[in-house]
Amino acid sequence: MNGNSDKTHRRPENRVSEIFDALSSGTRRHTLDYLRDWEQSIHRADIARQIEDRLKEDVEEINVRLGHVHLPMLDDIGAVDYDRDMEDARYQGDDLIEEALDIALQLEEQVGDRTDYL
Repeated sequence: MNGNSDKTHRRPENRVSEIFDALSSGTRRHTLDYLRDWEQSIHRADIARQIEDRLKEDVEEINVRLGHVHLPMLDDIGAVDYDRDMEDARYQGDDLIEEALDIALQLEEQVGDRTDYL
């Protein structure tokens, strides 16, 4: 929880670019897709276990990357509220993130599972 109150008060074109950058990663897409089904915070290790099958990667590697790369980035754009000390995240997406995520997941499904290089 970085408390950055201007996360969602950026210029619109910058916000769109940040969202597209965030959704360029299969790990981040699947993390958001999982988290948006929950109202409470979910521990980072639980997120890693839930998206492991989709990514076809080692759960420990996913867990480490979630903590060091993916969840902080999603927190920076206001998609999640990530507490580094508690190692949990809660979905905070808005309409723009929802729409972009839905489109990204549909495209991913259409072109096949290519998350191995994302």
